[in-house]
Amino acid sequence: MQMCRSDTALERTDNEFLADFCKKMATHYGKLDNDNCRRTRCNDTLEYYLLERIRRPTAGNCTATDGSILWSYKNKTVRKSKYQSKLGFESMVLVNIEYKNEMGGRSGDPTMRNIGCFVNWLSECKLEKEYNVLLPSFLVSITGPLISVYGVVAYGGVIHCDPLTPYLHTLPVIDDNDTWRSLGRAMRALRLSIPKLDQYYSDLFMRGDAVPSYPGFPCPYLNRIIVDPNNTIEFAYMKQLARHVFMGILHKSGRKVIIKFIQSVQDNSSSIRGQRALASAGWAPDLIACSQLPPNWTVTVSAYVEDAVSYSSTQERDANLVTALQCLHDLNIVHGDIRASNVLVVPTSSLVYLIDFDHCGLHGVAKYQDRLYHADMPWPVGADMRVEHDKECAYRMMVSYSSLKS
Repeated sequence: MQMCRSDTALERTDNEFLADFCKKMATHYGKLDNDNCRRTRCNDTLEYYLLERIRRPTAGNCTATDGSILWSYKNKTVRKSKYQSKLGFESMVLVNIEYKNEMGGRSGDPTMRNIGCFVNWLSECKLEKEYNVLLPSFLVSITGPLISVYGVVAYGGVIHCDPLTPYLHTLPVIDDNDTWRSLGRAMRALRLSIPKLDQYYSDLFMRGDAVPSYPGFPCPYLNRIIVDPNNTIEFAYMKQLARHVFMGILHKSGRKVIIKFIQSVQDNSSSIRGQRALASAGWAPDLIACSQLPPNWTVTVSAYVEDAVSYSSTQERDANLVTALQCLHDLNIVHGDIRASNVLVVPTSSLVYLIDFDHCGLHGVAKYQDRLYHADMPWPVGADMRVEHDKECAYRMMVSYSSLKS
């Protein structure tokens, strides 16, 4: 959904579709026994706009879906190849649509039901055991007056699913241009993306015996970052450490690295400057590369610290942590998430390494974000981030709290 940009201009076709779609959503939502009528009319409108046939096929032993857009080799002028019999698929779901009158009703969560339909499609197409092929799809959830688009990928025996849009309101709101444009850009991006996904499966089908290989581990597609015009680093994934954190290895040097995908970094400049300043002083892992991914992701590649564990206090480490924080605070930068898991130590050393600079911001300017919150965070959402907060969190981890604070 890279096409869902904030500066995308809507065309006449997009606006006409939005007006018609929102009108049908408002007309049919809330009336008795309207499920079939609402679903049918909305699917007809989507079908006309997306230029794709929407069907209600049955996958496995499940009831018919609320609406699906399918890829099928029978509808393509493609040559049947050896790869088809090896992989064993002749059709695949490109988009699955799930309708619900309300969120959390007795009929279940629409997103989970959508994922369930996708899993059933993998089984129906005999693809559930394909570990080395990326199998993507779009999931559209229409819940009451709300609509959202999710992306789902099957790879390595695991289903990876993330929202591509928030839930967007479809009821017409007079003069609410921001909502109108957000909904329009999302639907336009979906319309432009479906043919590309269709072509992906046609290309996959035609590969013959050349099975695409994604060695290493189920991971994002990114395997290289341009550091500068004359320097590109390439890496492979070794294992997953957290949902968006991976251990990897650089191809050229064989050096182990940590690859992290971060959504909505508050102050990218402070994060980069802070980590590099501490790394140059020996208080953080080297930041090897940093890159932006649309629409709002940041990916960092940092050096891996061998044998590192979460912080455990000794008098020497406590003193070093104070020094490391002072190095950061001299730049007027607040770390914003000082806790034991974000300060690494090596059992045989008194050195400390600060990590996770995702929430860094300027002292007195940056605000605490709601996605930061955990049990160790005492300051409310929206409060100014201050260097004293970093120190207070650090002191709580120290055995030598009193002497260092004074």
